[in-house]
Amino acid sequence: MAYAIVGIGVGSVGILYAVNGGGILGAGPVQWSSYRPAQFAEIDGDGQLEILGYVNILRGGEPRTHFAAYDGATGRQLWISPDLGAHAEVMESQLGIVDGRVLYADAGGKLTAYQLADAKPLWSVALGERVRDICAAGPGLAIVVTADAQARQVTLADGSLEPATRPAECISSTPLLAVQADKRSKGVRDRSREREPLPTVPGMKVHDVLRPSGVSLLLGNKSPGTRVPMIAAYSDGAVRWTALVPAGDPLKANEGAVELASADGEQVFALYGMQDSNADLRIAAFSMTDGRRLWDEPVPESDTGDVSEVVAVGDRLLVSHWTYLRVYDRATGVLRYTIGRWR
Repeated sequence: MAYAIVGIGVGSVGILYAVNGGGILGAGPVQWSSYRPAQFAEIDGDGQLEILGYVNILRGGEPRTHFAAYDGATGRQLWISPDLGAHAEVMESQLGIVDGRVLYADAGGKLTAYQLADAKPLWSVALGERVRDICAAGPGLAIVVTADAQARQVTLADGSLEPATRPAECISSTPLLAVQADKRSKGVRDRSREREPLPTVPGMKVHDVLRPSGVSLLLGNKSPGTRVPMIAAYSDGAVRWTALVPAGDPLKANEGAVELASADGEQVFALYGMQDSNADLRIAAFSMTDGRRLWDEPVPESDTGDVSEVVAVGDRLLVSHWTYLRVYDRATGVLRYTIGRWR
């Protein structure tokens, strides 16, 4: 989420052939599956983190799920895993990347290791319970935590198990490389507001706070007045800057607080919609230093509103729709490539 695409581009209709002689995987459009966040790892040695995640391929009238890897620079598919099952069967699965291995835990309690370089299956082990977390644990080791709160150390060479203690952070439950706010994700928002009051910002109602690098990024809407989405930076007891999220006429944007955003020490990215129901959603980038708008671009074919993730990775910004992943140039907002397709 070892195979290569022959005769088609990413998101096109065609036939998938196995690099290692596994035969035809099937025909149909490749669709990105956004119900789990993308993961990142170096695969091809070019210094660029590749993108890994679940994809669906329509075969026999139903979507079949795989996990696949895509070149970080171009979006070219590097490999695709064997069929994992129908989409509904994979909903309770977990996927993690640890020390050159892709670990896939299915809904039946089986943990399978694949080679990161080409998705070659290496071993499988029955755990007797569904996995809730996959954690890194040093060279050649991982820790898996099952639904009954049992932690086991896994030797990546052969899948042997022994009792362990759950680490403080795990791959499958910790946001990677950026801070995100997503009403449909768990363990991602900064919940410290439940322990302390939110800062007060004149002219703004604050709903959420992200703390990417010692600065609080506040998400909310204009108040009093029309509830235009707003963001603000706050540190050392003072508001550093505020900004309306929509470009152009703010009264033409959807009202309400910002619901999906990400931030780090350099930039802030916020998603917003327009009142025109046929208009695409838009992604706006701001300077974390002074709140200057850096760029503002549409998310093509996003009029359904089903965008689930906004995350910066290196020099790229990933915007995940439920069937495709748009990858933008972080500095300019130019669309670099798309993984998957909507229609």
